Amino acid sequence: MEIIRGGWHLIKGEHVAKKEVFPNPTVQEVIFQIRFPNLFFLPDKIGDFQVKIMKDFPESKMLVRRTFVFAQGEKEKLKAGLPDSEGEPVTKVWQFSSPAGVELQITASSLSLVSKGHKTYAVGGDQQFRPVIASVTAEFLKLTGVPVLSRVGLRYRDEPPVPKRSAVHYSNFYKTALPVKRFPLEHSDELSVTVVSHRKDCRLRYIESLTFQGDQPKLILDFDAWADNVESDKLMEVTDNLHDVISAEFFGMIKEPVLKHMRRPKEAAHAGTRG
Repeated sequence: MEIIRGGWHLIKGEHVAKKEVFPNPTVQEVIFQIRFPNLFFLPDKIGDFQVKIMKDFPESKMLVRRTFVFAQGEKEKLKAGLPDSEGEPVTKVWQFSSPAGVELQITASSLSLVSKGHKTYAVGGDQQFRPVIASVTAEFLKLTGVPVLSRVGLRYRDEPPVPKRSAVHYSNFYKTALPVKRFPLEHSDELSVTVVSHRKDCRLRYIESLTFQGDQPKLILDFDAWADNVESDKLMEVTDNLHDVISAEFFGMIKEPVLKHMRRPKEAAHAGTRG
């Protein structure tokens, strides 16, 4: 697969084309999620939903998650305050998988789509992620009739290249938020920063984490955008905006050497797509 990122962006005088295809990807995982109030009738409806999506998600299973309490104190007091094992909170998770590598998970209060196959968002033929989101959520909302979603979220996790353990070289690759001047990479084992900020009609959590094993660097960029209290008929419009916000943030962070890395002919290394 190849990586495609959307939007027109300017990096040191160079435009990045809206439908430019990048052979060497940096994205590792894409997650889409909607949340809603607990649907107590969902277990009775999940079979009908399964039939609707079975062609695209043929593999299915149900998982059970239990909530455990960890505490310290006097044994008898703790025992009196803890529920019996039969009364432990249980969450049912209906899980569906597609041959394309997309995993769909549904609980009584959420629906999530996770792709490690690195789908493009809205370009790239049959490798697009947006149509999967649109078709799955359309069937789900048609079946459940949820009028307002408490949250709509889109998240990208990237692992882009780091040239070497040098603050100068790192700053040549990235417009970093890390305090590399105060804490030089040459003398640091781990640097990370988390920012939660308001963007156009949504919020964005940005995590930049750089660690070293010896002199081997590993950079993780985590872009998590979401909007609250979304009317169901505005779902895809909001999701498109979340994608645009993340895309702009990514291109605003990387510099020309990273673009050159992404534009190299496909090598034996990991490859994927992103729109």
